[in-house]
Amino acid sequence: TSNFMRIIFKEITIKNFKGITNLTVKFNPMLTNILGANHTGKTTTADAVYWVLFGKNSDGATIFGIDPRDEDNNIIHHLENSVELVMTADDRELTLKKVRRECWIKPKNHDDEVLDSHKTDCYIDGDKYTIKDYTAKIAELIPEGMFRAITNPAYFPSLKADDQRTLLVKMVGERSLKEVASESEQSEKFSELLKKMGGQDLKEYRQHLS
Repeated sequence: TSNFMRIIFKEITIKNFKGITNLTVKFNPMLTNILGANHTGKTTTADAVYWVLFGKNSDGATIFGIDPRDEDNNIIHHLENSVELVMTADDRELTLKKVRRECWIKPKNHDDEVLDSHKTDCYIDGDKYTIKDYTAKIAELIPEGMFRAITNPAYFPSLKADDQRTLLVKMVGERSLKEVASESEQSEKFSELLKKMGGQDLKEYRQHLS
């Protein structure tokens, strides 16, 4: 992040999440390769990481079919979908966990229960958080845009130019126009331009010229 926090994933445990019934991956501090044939859980593992952090899959979708399915592609009900991620942020170890449950109701004059909705509970180090507070805590640790930029090679080129610049500035810090001008071979011309701008933002000045 902009504060150069060092984030290291240590272990992830995935249960009843898409095609994974129960899987624990222990991460090497430097590099972990997850290899396998198609439909063996590589993308699902990545989706689980994104879901426990941001509530989305690796493509950025918030709705992407978490429920496990049987051989006939029918959803298997009455299961808890859970992902637990153990990580360190600098020297502090954190355990993040999300558990998604089905909520069933029995309508009046009906014999059988029907699926009404889903509920997702969020935990940090065993303490329960609202989704809003959990999301805010994660954003302090790992801003989603920055995480996607360093984990998905296709993410950064897909952004608009202004969004690319904003993300880069978050990573390396802002530099003033005076600093840029002073280091240029055309420093005198740049200094004249800055005087004409009169303290305006560069983007605003260009708009006025237009």
